[in-house]
Amino acid sequence: NMYISSNELISYKFGEQDEFGSFTAISVDMRPLASIKNFSKLEAFLASLGFEPEVVAVTETWLKPGQIGHYNNLKGYTFLSNPRIKYRGGGVGLYVRDNLKHSLRLDLTVMKEKIFESIFVDIQLEGKIITCGSVYKSPTSNKSDNQHFVETLQTLLGNLSKSHYNYVMGDMNYNLLNECD
Repeated sequence: NMYISSNELISYKFGEQDEFGSFTAISVDMRPLASIKNFSKLEAFLASLGFEPEVVAVTETWLKPGQIGHYNNLKGYTFLSNPRIKYRGGGVGLYVRDNLKHSLRLDLTVMKEKIFESIFVDIQLEGKIITCGSVYKSPTSNKSDNQHFVETLQTLLGNLSKSHYNYVMGDMNYNLLNECD
């Protein structure tokens, strides 16, 4: 449970071992991923890290259903996407290392456009299951949309297995400080 800036990430030491050896996941906002310029920036950023994260969670992909492009070809990764159908923008995706056995979690993959967008996978690694997901919510001050987001997030978190290792990443555009009295 940590958040660090991209500058801190580049200098961060990921050598510590846990029961998986070393497992890393990062989250990036790509607005839009289909842009060759943005995808090239993602490739350059990942190359600058000095390690290859097992999962790269992506928000604001701006993809359309069934859209194929250069972003499907991040070397060493399989790309999974949950795009919006009706509205422009938004959408979420995951890049999962090719060498990892994974399966899409349809029960955690949600598309409530502009309110709650997610994609999750289960990864089998050394006898353990790691659940990783990307969540996006459009910025809004609409109290009803915010309440709907919180309710959906609570349901999703309740559906995560306590016997798995869970990573929930993304851009949730939700300020908890505004909800405090």
